[in-house]
Amino acid sequence: MSYSHDPVFKLNHGNITTDQNYEVIYSHQSPPVFNGDHLDYYCIQLEKFEFQSPKENEWIFGREDNSLFSEARKQTARQGNIGKCFNGEIDAESISVASKIWSIKARRNHIEGAVVIMYHRETNRLLYVSFET
Repeated sequence: MSYSHDPVFKLNHGNITTDQNYEVIYSHQSPPVFNGDHLDYYCIQLEKFEFQSPKENEWIFGREDNSLFSEARKQTARQGNIGKCFNGEIDAESISVASKIWSIKARRNHIEGAVVIMYHRETNRLLYVSFET
């Protein structure tokens, strides 16, 4: 579910400090519909990748051990145009890409929705993707 079009909300969702300079490089917000289906994404240039709470442990660089989390990363990366945000990096599980899985909505055979936040070390950019189908 998409909550806010405010970039500060996206940073807070990732526990990333908002006391920094940041800029939205590109974004997309689908229009509201009755059933909640949506695709929203934001590519945000960060000044620094630091956490508001020093005990952050939900960001994982590289491959996911959990296959559902792995698929959520791949799906949201495609939907948010990861290559555009991360200057050509298209592997959502690259060692230079960290992700925080905020939520996943799944049926037995497929993912119906997710909120995933990805960070790319080389570009210092954040890709926030929220979708539901």
